[in-house]
Amino acid sequence: MKKTNFPCCIILLVLFATQIANAAVGDSRICKWKGDKRGAFSLGYDDGLISHADLAVPAMISRGLTGTFYIIAGHNRPMHNRKTTWEVLSSGYGFQLGNHTINHYYNPNPAGGMSDTNAEYEIGECARIIWGLITPGTSKLNIVSCPADWGGQSISAAKKNEISINYSIARESLFGNYPGMDNLYGAADERGNTSNMNSWVTDAVNNSKWNAVYFHGIGPAEFITTNLSAYYSLLDALAAAKDTTLWVATYIDVYKYLYERNIYTISTVSASTSSITLVFVSTYNPTLYHAALQPTIVAGYTVPPFDATLYDIPLTLVTEVPQSWSYCKVSQNGVDAKKIYQVNVWASSATAMIEAVPYLGNITVTPSAMDYSLPSTPLVRDGTGADVDTINELNTISANWTSSADADSGIAKYWYKVGTTAGGKDILDWIDNGTFTYVTTGRGAMALTRGTTYYVSVKAVNGAGLESTPGVSDGQ
Repeated sequence: MKKTNFPCCIILLVLFATQIANAAVGDSRICKWKGDKRGAFSLGYDDGLISHADLAVPAMISRGLTGTFYIIAGHNRPMHNRKTTWEVLSSGYGFQLGNHTINHYYNPNPAGGMSDTNAEYEIGECARIIWGLITPGTSKLNIVSCPADWGGQSISAAKKNEISINYSIARESLFGNYPGMDNLYGAADERGNTSNMNSWVTDAVNNSKWNAVYFHGIGPAEFITTNLSAYYSLLDALAAAKDTTLWVATYIDVYKYLYERNIYTISTVSASTSSITLVFVSTYNPTLYHAALQPTIVAGYTVPPFDATLYDIPLTLVTEVPQSWSYCKVSQNGVDAKKIYQVNVWASSATAMIEAVPYLGNITVTPSAMDYSLPSTPLVRDGTGADVDTINELNTISANWTSSADADSGIAKYWYKVGTTAGGKDILDWIDNGTFTYVTTGRGAMALTRGTTYYVSVKAVNGAGLESTPGVSDGQ
């Protein structure tokens, strides 16, 4: 007969009950991982290969996964073989486009590796292209994967520091480091072995780690390839864990979350039955922080200036709230965060899992009702101002629209698409436009045809995640 250690169980229950009983309204903690998950995992892909676009991207979309694709953005490079995937689907499904330089190599490769001047061009021009594809109003911070074949590590430390500032690059990646990442698995790690790959997921969950893996080819067609069935098995393991125990995110999102979590604490300013005010307190000591993260950093590394606005991923907080609350919402420095959170009521307390961005200032949490109403439909105009019926530009298309209204939870973002029929998407599928109410885009190697009418559709999303009926332009 199996024995049960009742005293141990009782002690644990008493401790848990004591923690709840002693919690006061306003007490908050920063979660180690977003969504209070038990671990984090990132998928990375080098070179923006055809197999990434044709096999990896559809497999990830179908499983609700995201990842980082290190693209080579120059003409006649892999990115241009599947330009629509990288310029359209990446925005619509939250993929990160990582910086893998403009050409991948400098030919002829000079003795000793890449020169400082050429390195700045290779990294800087790729950064500029990526900036044009990210959601407007979001951070430009990115990660570089220096190609091994042009001696990326031969760049001087001074130039790496300069590049990181000029092009919003997480400078640790220029030195070949990912601070806070527990394991980065690559080509030499038996990536065709299904049990090995799936064990990396289990390890992240069981040991509260950030594990990551990077791929080159997927399937039989390309170099340093990964067995397709093993790859799909890994994605299935991630999909099974992502909604409950594992945060599956891009390299840059986990990097930013860790950076913020390590330099901020959360404190309660005031708490009542009608409102809670919290404040992030920075504990950032640049010298100590970077020395702890980079104990083996190369000579010449200098502590970077800290630009808080680059770190815009919300930290997850668990906050004690009054038991009378059913839902709550958050504002920072008086600006509504455009999201409503459910309150979890326990035996003697209630908590809400909320999100806030540290640099945006004081957090105010107030009770709210759930928003069940749809945002109003935006009125879409072709062109950059008053509505136009004809255009002369064949490589870009423009539209602007009225702001949608949502009295309960506000407008969180807009999405747009472009088609040759009203409401169609054969030119561009849904693209995240942030909170901006205008767009001019040439994504996906756009080549418009004279005599064809193009329609722009726009939908608004409110703080509860509800979408408006799309507004459609009358064509241009």
